[in-house]
Amino acid sequence: MTTSDLLSKFSTAELADAMRGENVMDVEIRPIHFNMKMAGPAFTIHLPFENGKTTMDEVLNAPEGSVIVISTSNSKRRAVWGDVRTTMALSRGVSGVVVDGPIRDVNRISEMGLPVFYRYISPASYFDSELGETQIPVSCGGLNVLPGDIVVGDENGVVVIPTEHFQTVYAAAERKWQADHDLKKEIISSPK
Repeated sequence: MTTSDLLSKFSTAELADAMRGENVMDVEIRPIHFNMKMAGPAFTIHLPFENGKTTMDEVLNAPEGSVIVISTSNSKRRAVWGDVRTTMALSRGVSGVVVDGPIRDVNRISEMGLPVFYRYISPASYFDSELGETQIPVSCGGLNVLPGDIVVGDENGVVVIPTEHFQTVYAAAERKWQADHDLKKEIISSPK
């Protein structure tokens, strides 16, 4: 059973509750559209300011089921993700993408169906260079993300579960889900 399968019944809200509100990305990291969910181990990419086309080609090395997590060194002006990279990611079978920076080709990406979370939108592309690194600790959405950390995103936002805490967080989310389910059932069945 994959990580995505294990987490499919939980929303990010339940996972955030399981972590007492910690490990939640900045609220400015938003989904490209609602009704989508991603979950998987982080495949990290760090780009220097407005650079890194060659490094972005590393998307083709992202494992199936992973979530690509991109740090852009606080770039606001030049998009590092668009429809071409989305096509590459889909060809790899990744679960989703988180970009702490600008994206573009928003309509096309939305039509392609890959869960993409982003901070900004810009029509300008980044500079072509060989700068950048993959599979290193990155800062994304106000959190430190390590390669392999479990990244989960839905319409509520994005949470990151450190690998060493996965079982604990999963068990706490299961308890939260059951408690909420029981409470809602009680509310519905109680006499008016």
